[in-house]
Amino acid sequence: MDVINYLYESKNLEYYDLNDKYSGYDYNIKKTDNDINLDINVDVSQVNLSKMVLDGYIDENYVNSKGLKLGGIKYFYREKGAICKD
Repeated sequence: MDVINYLYESKNLEYYDLNDKYSGYDYNIKKTDNDINLDINVDVSQVNLSKMVLDGYIDENYVNSKGLKLGGIKYFYREKGAICKD
């Protein structure tokens, strides 16, 4: 249960910070006795992409003059273990 609590607190803090720094993150994290479930939605029209690149959070190759490249951000989150819905 200690691991579940740690992950729950860690993910809450991570997505709170992301939304605070860059905007556009809507998240709901649920905890059970056996796991945590993260439901994260990123409104890329609201995210401060320039700041994300400047801070080194995402690679500049994930963006272009029109905004965020869908393939790039899906790759980024899949590498973190996320399952991306199309």
